[in-house]
Amino acid sequence: MFQILKFIPTMKTLLKYYKKRKAAVNDLLEKPARAYTPATFHDLRVEIKKLNALTDLLNYCSEDFKRKKIFRPFKIIFRQAGKVRELQVEQAMLRKYCNKNSLNEYWNKLKLNLHTEHVTFFTLLTEKIIEQLKKSEHKLIPFIKENDKKEAADYISSKEEKIKKLLKQNTLQLHELRKCLKQLNYNRKSLDLDSNFNVHQADELSSLLGKWHDCRVVAKHLEKVIMSGRINSGEINALKKIKAKLLSESLV
Repeated sequence: MFQILKFIPTMKTLLKYYKKRKAAVNDLLEKPARAYTPATFHDLRVEIKKLNALTDLLNYCSEDFKRKKIFRPFKIIFRQAGKVRELQVEQAMLRKYCNKNSLNEYWNKLKLNLHTEHVTFFTLLTEKIIEQLKKSEHKLIPFIKENDKKEAADYISSKEEKIKKLLKQNTLQLHELRKCLKQLNYNRKSLDLDSNFNVHQADELSSLLGKWHDCRVVAKHLEKVIMSGRINSGEINALKKIKAKLLSESLV
C-alpha cells in the first residue's frame, strides 16, 4: 500500500477528473433526441459508470458520504439508457448472425420496443431530474476535496485484493469480477495512478467480460421471446440458432 501511496497525486487531480466527467455527462444530456446514436447512449453510460466508480471510492474513504442518495438521479438515467442500449446491441447482433428479412416479424417488434424505450429515456429528462443531477454533482465536490491520500491508497489495494480473490475462486463470479475490474480501472485513471496490478491484463479481461455480458444479455432476452410463443414458428427456430451461437461465443 505504501508503494501506491507515494504515487497518488493531490486531490486536485481527482477533482479535475471529476469535472471532466461532469462536463461530459452534461454535454451528452443536452444533445437533442435526433442527435442521439447508439454511440451516444454508450458514451453516456460509460461516463456515468466512471462517476459511479468515483462514488465507490468516496464511499470507502468517508463514512459521511451518502452514496445511494447522491447517485440516485444518475442511476435513474443510467438504467433507462441501459434499456435502450441493450436493444441496440441486440439489433447489432441480429445483423451479424442473420438476414434481417428472415426475421421480419421479430425485427419489427424489436424496432417498436426500441422506439418506446427511446421515448421513455427522453421523457425522463425533465427539469426536475436535471436539477437533481446538479445538486448531486455539487454534493460530490466537498468529499473529493477532503479525500485523504492514504484512504485512496487503501481503496486501490483493497480492490486489487478483491479481484485476485475472485480470480482464485473455483466458481468465477463473472458479473462481480467485471464490476470490480471496471471500478479499479476507472479509479486508477481518476487518480492518475499506475499501480502494481497488471493493468494490461486487467483491461483485456474487462473487455472479454464485456463481450461475455452482451452475449448473455441478448441470449437471455431471446430465450424470453422464444418461450413466449408470440413469434411464428419459423422465426422462433431462427432465434434459437442465434441464441445457441451467442452462448457458444460467451466465456462459459
